[in-house]
Amino acid sequence: MPNGSFWVGKGGFNYKRSGGAGGRRNFALGLITNQPADVNNTYVAGAGVGASSIATRRARMLHATVNTPQYPYNRMFNRLGLQMSGGSNDYAYNWYFNDVWPNPYPVFKGQVQSTPTPEVPKSLCSNINVGSNQNFIAISGNYAYVLTSLGAVKVIDTTSNALVNTISVGSAPTYIAISGNYAYVTNYGDGTVSVLNITNSPSISTTSVTVGNNPSYIAISGNYAYVANTGGNTVSVLNITNSPSISTTSVTVGNNPNYIAISGNYAYVANGGGNTVSVLNITNSPSISTTSVTVGNNPTYIAISGNYAYVANGGGNTISVLNITNSPSISTLTSVAVGEVPIYIAISGNYAYVANGGGNTVSVLNITTPSSISTPTSVTVGNNPNYIAILGNYAYVANTGGNTVSVLNITTPLSIPTPTSVTVGNGPQFIANNGNNIYVAKSYENTVSVLC
Repeated sequence: MPNGSFWVGKGGFNYKRSGGAGGRRNFALGLITNQPADVNNTYVAGAGVGASSIATRRARMLHATVNTPQYPYNRMFNRLGLQMSGGSNDYAYNWYFNDVWPNPYPVFKGQVQSTPTPEVPKSLCSNINVGSNQNFIAISGNYAYVLTSLGAVKVIDTTSNALVNTISVGSAPTYIAISGNYAYVTNYGDGTVSVLNITNSPSISTTSVTVGNNPSYIAISGNYAYVANTGGNTVSVLNITNSPSISTTSVTVGNNPNYIAISGNYAYVANGGGNTVSVLNITNSPSISTTSVTVGNNPTYIAISGNYAYVANGGGNTISVLNITNSPSISTLTSVAVGEVPIYIAISGNYAYVANGGGNTVSVLNITTPSSISTPTSVTVGNNPNYIAILGNYAYVANTGGNTVSVLNITTPLSIPTPTSVTVGNGPQFIANNGNNIYVAKSYENTVSVLC
């Protein structure tokens, strides 16, 4: 069969045979042959086109659309790049046929393909009044849980973006971690963790457990929760198997622990008052052994990807890269200079995005080869970026020193176009997403902003 091409027009699919002979042929039902034939508009026995009657032709065309192991769609096509009229996303396609036919013969199916709708960044669609300034936000299922400065958790139904309940917790709640049917809130001001049964949210019952001084962060792995007590140089270990009934022990770490990242059998604690990361073997929790590794000044955050941990050293303007393959024996591979006061790291694929809280930039690191990271690129955002959430091809940066969320198109991470910004209100601090929308908690306003 000679080479040719199909394209779509007002009358359906049209076949143009190569070499000029045969002219343009119209197949309104959009089918191609499933057997060798000189494709034209005359009947060829067994060809699946032409045929002596409309009914027979339709039947053969229907058969030719079936994709089976015997007749797979195994010919490729090229998009012509011509958009159909009427503003649709349908395009014409070129099909090429080969003179050599395998046995059994493949099925060729000509069709109009719809190109995916291009992803667009989220924009402000709602502000939810929660009555006071916010410290943190977390989402589980259809509910967002917002920590406020007045010692409460505000519960938002994310299906309606409405405030549906207010739950009292301890003093100065700073962080919330969710595992199964329970949420755990660190109360920095009174040395407790509030335990919320969220099984029947928004109806929630609470209890509390005493931990160390100034608990600021909590990480959960399996049946245990690990609490960084910033004012006490300890990590509290909570057995949450029978929550809300919880037993506790503690382990001593470095100065001012403020963050915990867990990977496998090890927990890595950023000791913000010094220059170390404590490494906890949690295999046999609550019995824990510890070692430590030296990093940069004032580590504030740890992000883990594969066998590597990336530590944001807020006092040194660097990222320490740790090889954690053989934990607790850890080697420091390199130190990478970034912007002023790095405080948060978000990782997506082979790239790490660092919020430099002391300035107005996000550093972008190619971490494909962690031991040899090239000089990061820098993207200007708003004042004092604090937190980064990634959804699809976009990174959303909370600029705490201003009133915006910067939106970065990270399709080409090392060549990010000038970010756009969304005005959300004073002091955007934390961001959570539910897979569809972005929720922004703010330090200096009474509303949670929703980007959708």
